Amino acid sequence: MTTIGRDYRKLGLGRDTLDFRRTGELANTAKPVFDPENIHGVDARIAVMKKNPAALRSLIHDLKNIRADAREIPALIIDDEADQASVNTVNPRSKAAVQKSSTINRLIKDLLTLMPRAQYVGYTATPFANVFVSPDDSEEIFPKDFIVSLEPSDEYMGGRQFHDLFGLDPDDKGDPGVSNEAAFVRGLIADGDIDPDAEREEIGDAIDAFVLSGAIKKWREAYDGDRFGYRHHTMLVHESVKTSEHSDLAASFRSVWADRGYSSAAGLARLRMLYDADFERVTSSRGEWRDLPLPENFDALKPFVGATVDAVMADLDPVVVVNGTKDSDYSAMDFQVRPYWRIMVGGAKLSRGFTVEGLTVSYYRRRTTAADTLMQMGRWFGYRPGYQDIVRLYIGRDVLDGKKNSFDLYDAFTSIVEDEEEFRDQLRRFSDLTEDGKPIVRPIHVPPMVFQQLPWLRPTGANKMYNAVMEYEGDGGVVKDFNAHDYREDGARNVKHFDAIKPWLGKVMPSVQEFFGVNGTSFQARHAILSTHEVVAALRKFELLSRDQLLPTISMIEKATTEGSIKDWAVIVPELEASYRRVVDDVEVSLMQRRRRQDRPGFTGSERRHRAALEVIAQKLDREVEAGPAADALSTPTRGAILLTFSVDPEVTEGMTRDEYSELVKRANWPDHVTPADVATLLSVALPYNAAPRGRIGFRVRREDLRDRAIIDLE
Repeated sequence: MTTIGRDYRKLGLGRDTLDFRRTGELANTAKPVFDPENIHGVDARIAVMKKNPAALRSLIHDLKNIRADAREIPALIIDDEADQASVNTVNPRSKAAVQKSSTINRLIKDLLTLMPRAQYVGYTATPFANVFVSPDDSEEIFPKDFIVSLEPSDEYMGGRQFHDLFGLDPDDKGDPGVSNEAAFVRGLIADGDIDPDAEREEIGDAIDAFVLSGAIKKWREAYDGDRFGYRHHTMLVHESVKTSEHSDLAASFRSVWADRGYSSAAGLARLRMLYDADFERVTSSRGEWRDLPLPENFDALKPFVGATVDAVMADLDPVVVVNGTKDSDYSAMDFQVRPYWRIMVGGAKLSRGFTVEGLTVSYYRRRTTAADTLMQMGRWFGYRPGYQDIVRLYIGRDVLDGKKNSFDLYDAFTSIVEDEEEFRDQLRRFSDLTEDGKPIVRPIHVPPMVFQQLPWLRPTGANKMYNAVMEYEGDGGVVKDFNAHDYREDGARNVKHFDAIKPWLGKVMPSVQEFFGVNGTSFQARHAILSTHEVVAALRKFELLSRDQLLPTISMIEKATTEGSIKDWAVIVPELEASYRRVVDDVEVSLMQRRRRQDRPGFTGSERRHRAALEVIAQKLDREVEAGPAADALSTPTRGAILLTFSVDPEVTEGMTRDEYSELVKRANWPDHVTPADVATLLSVALPYNAAPRGRIGFRVRREDLRDRAIIDLE
């Protein structure tokens, strides 16, 4: 019903081809199509549909206008790239929302409503958006019946093959025999705006790897043509999604290609060094590549360098632009027609649904803030039969965004792959079947978690996360203030908070120690060592401006404790001079003059000198300063740190000015006894660095009723 040259269109007079009751295929017209008497005798109809409103509306129109009842027709709807366009991106809680669903999402649901016997199966390599679909919406396309994580074969090179997941011994980081990063990844650090020559050199290095790997392919074909054959050899270049920039980028690569001089003595000498220092070293480093031969030396490769250059220049241009513009060769890129040995420059056209055959070298510098988009850009994942060892990824390690913030794209990919591994672990809980083939657990009952390590990198676009709730959050070694206390009112929350941490104060060591901070500052403090149970028990009693403000951090603490990356906590309690110490509920504490913010509820942030001590105890790597012997003595890889301070929090009358409030704080600091209602308990928390070295965030959908049960009775 779809031809090779034409999308599905309204069938008009040819609509009978869709009508099971007009074609004479039914053995018993008195029974429905799906009856055993009929179903085995009818032909299958196949329609290949783009996610295009006009095509989908045409199909729905025809199904509504045939004599056969669409409700009796069995159908299988296969949605490829199911996270793209199919997921509803209209915020149901937005007052500005005119419609309840985005167009493609609504049309798919219309099709499912029209054909209730249809089975819907979605496929995607980046399923994060799909699990944010509300499971409470019966008409929504939430994966409610089953989710299966498909396992690739050994020939597939994916995230595990390009990254050293979950850490590596420091001694092994530069060893390609152990480290995937050392074997396959080459960093791009040049800023073309500042140093265009350095950027051209990096482009040249990537092109050299493309030429040399092509020569190795041709040598292997000559060495054993029965085992090795390489129809295509390509290099992917992705730096911008803007088509207007692709022509300039392609011109840069053409210019560098012309300058490399692969037939010259200098060009061959450069390739010889690359072969000896990189390709020969990497391939010989691992036993799994023992069946992938290499010549004894570079001299044996020389004839094949020229053959590679000839193949790349077969169209008199080493570069092809693949995008949606009139200058693009996208429509002509048919890998079935002839061999392609080219450098491909593009953006969105290369990101989804386009397989770059023979991809061997990738040059990637584009940043995005959505993990699924970034993963779709990772086109270097794929099958590399007979050349796994010579694949290379040139990737930006110091990429700037519009705000001049720097990002390591490879590190971002590593965090996504690790997040995906955790996500797949969740999916495996849903993939087990009973003896009769039914899932032991249905995802609609236990929505899977979606994880995020880098705070700036969301799992998917914000318009697909309306139903997402943060489950846990933490950033190892980073001090986070919890100062957003609600307005004081009657002081009941102050009483509750002080009562929560009062047991901590009973365990504080009697001796006072000195801790150091920035610019030579220091402070006196006592400390206590507490278990996670004691810390969590107290934190759960806090009610800040948002009742669940602390919950993601608490969940992260519990998760890391279960994993073994948190063992205990050091609580630091600064101590001021005697004039600032007061008895509160029979306990002496130091009262600081930290004040409520005027622009929003809560207090100003913690002092930098205090934060330094927490960073040292939590072993943050890039901390500003050292905090002295006392902090060093408290530091262990599995110990978190908490700063516990107290501030006078007097009742504020309506219309009170900033100066009047300040004066009130000063006066309230002097009474001999202060009630718990007048004291705000302020917390700053730092997880151990190893508990979340890149930061970790977990999301879930809003369904809560069965969230703690892994196995449930479906009856």
